[in-house]
Amino acid sequence: MATLIELSIVTPTEHKVLQVEWIEVTSPTGIFFVAYDHAPLVSLIKHKAPISFKEPGKEVDHYEAENGVFTVSTNKAILLCT
Repeated sequence: MATLIELSIVTPTEHKVLQVEWIEVTSPTGIFFVAYDHAPLVSLIKHKAPISFKEPGKEVDHYEAENGVFTVSTNKAILLCT
């Protein structure tokens, strides 16, 4: 059984909650990968860089945030963005 991360994508106009296997984020200082049991973290998102994630049984998907902040703690990730 796969262990999943809850990913919330929050914008001024929408709020989506997804269960994902992993997340790849591009910050202003580089790319990092988040998987189950990742250490707590807060990071800025690189301007207009896509956030990639993998839902079970689906192809890799992407979300492009114009500006934002990404945080992860206890297998819950939040992307606050515009």
